[in-house]
Amino acid sequence: MIKRVAVSAPGKVLWVGNYTVVNGGISHVLAINRRVYCSVEESDKYLFRTSYGEFDYPGNELTKSVLEACNIKAEKKFEITLQNDNDFQVNGKKTGLGSSSAATVALAAALLYMTGGTWDLNAIHECAQKANALRQRGTGSGFDIAAATYGSLIYRRFSEGKYYIEPLKIGNDYDMFLSFTGNSADTKSLVDEFFTKLRTLKLTYLLQEVNDENEMAVTLLKRGMLENAVLHVRRAKLRLRRIFQKVGLFDPFSLEDQLEEYYSKFTKLLLVELPGAGGGDSIFFLIERGTTDIEELRKNVNNVIKVIEDNGVRVENEID
Repeated sequence: MIKRVAVSAPGKVLWVGNYTVVNGGISHVLAINRRVYCSVEESDKYLFRTSYGEFDYPGNELTKSVLEACNIKAEKKFEITLQNDNDFQVNGKKTGLGSSSAATVALAAALLYMTGGTWDLNAIHECAQKANALRQRGTGSGFDIAAATYGSLIYRRFSEGKYYIEPLKIGNDYDMFLSFTGNSADTKSLVDEFFTKLRTLKLTYLLQEVNDENEMAVTLLKRGMLENAVLHVRRAKLRLRRIFQKVGLFDPFSLEDQLEEYYSKFTKLLLVELPGAGGGDSIFFLIERGTTDIEELRKNVNNVIKVIEDNGVRVENEID
C-alpha cells in the first residue's frame, strides 16, 4: 500500500493554434520545464496546503473539482501539498504558463495513484479534463490539461470528452525564451468577445483559412521540418490578425511586429509571438541555438526566462 507519493506536472506554451483551438482547430502545445509539484500522504484528517493558503476538506475550487471528478470519497483522508515553480507568477500576477491546469493534473494523478495503486495517463487525463470542465463550467478547450498530462503534443478537441492527441516534441535544436508582459490576460473574456463578433457577423468560416495554415504547420512539425512549419505559423497569425481587423476588434498581436523588427537585427529569430488561446500574458521567442543569450533579450523586455521542453506528469518519489 502506497502511503505517500509526490508527482509533478509541467506548464505549457500554446504556440500553434491561437484562438482557433477553442473552436476545435488543430494546435501544437509545448510542455516546458516549469512544474507544479503535488505530494499526497495518508493522514487522520484532510488538509490542503497550497500557494493560496491552507484549507480543510474539500479545499478550494481547484481541489474540490478534482475530488469530485476523480470520485475521491471523504472516508480516506490525505494531507495534500501543492507547490508551484516560482515562474508561474511574477509580482503576484499569473504568467499564462498554465499553473492551474498543471496543478489539476498533478493532484488528479497523485490521488488516483494513492487510491488505485496504478499509473494510467489516460485515466489521469480524463479525470483532470472533467475537473477542468467543472471548474470552468464546461468552457475551454483543454489543451493545457492534455500537455500537462502527456507532454508536448498535437491537440484538437472535437467535443466534451473527445480529443485527438498525438505526443510530439520539437527537440532541442532551438533555444526557447519567455518574457512576461506584466499583464494577466483574461483569456476567457478575450476569446468570448472574438467569437461573439464572428457569430454576430456570420464570419466564423474565415477561421478555416487560419486552421488550414496551422494544419500544414503541424504536418511539417511531424516531418521534423520546424523552420518550414514556422512559416505557416506566421501565415496563420497574419490571417487571424486580418480577421480581428475585419470584425473591428483591437489586434492583440501588434506587439509581435515591434519585437520581431528589434530582435531580428542581432539574432537568428525564427518566431516571436504572444502564445496561448488568447495571448497577452507572455512573449515566446524561438531562436536558432547559440545565436543569442538571455542578457540580450533583457535589453528590451522584462522577466525573461529560458525554457526547455519537458515531459508530462510524472512520479517524483513514493513511500510504501
